[in-house]
Amino acid sequence: MRRFTALIVLLSGSAALAHLIPADTGTLRLVDDKAYVVMGVPSSALFEEDRLVDGAISEEAYGSLHSEVQSLVRAGIGLECGGSPLAMLDLRMQPEVHYQNDSGWVAQVTAMLIFAMPDNACRLRFETALYGPSEAAVTYKMRVTAADESVRYFELTSFSSSFEIDM
Repeated sequence: MRRFTALIVLLSGSAALAHLIPADTGTLRLVDDKAYVVMGVPSSALFEEDRLVDGAISEEAYGSLHSEVQSLVRAGIGLECGGSPLAMLDLRMQPEVHYQNDSGWVAQVTAMLIFAMPDNACRLRFETALYGPSEAAVTYKMRVTAADESVRYFELTSFSSSFEIDM
């Protein structure tokens, strides 16, 4: 957990965001031979509406569906270089749990993915399919920091779910 928190601080550039990244936001940071993606994925993008109460799923239900959520995130976030998928080296997830009446509720999941970057320069394409059953409800605001520390911003929706940058 300590490594995960430290990486979020590194990626966000601000200690204020160190706890968890806000829902509907994300960052892609290119560092040497790796690409780090951190996204705040709302529960509504991961679970059917009938499982949610006020946009959250119970902590108990999340626990029983953890491997399913991991598969959704693994399949729902992709990075390509020149049209070829990059190898995902690691995926870590942290639910944001809020307590109400002695029950835990997960409103979002912070997902951190690490991809191997190729040695050669290419056109990098990021895409996500994590929009859930009510697709119009989720708009991700993405911050991309290149290896030279230049920053760009993108907005992703179910209608425009990817962006490309030259690496």
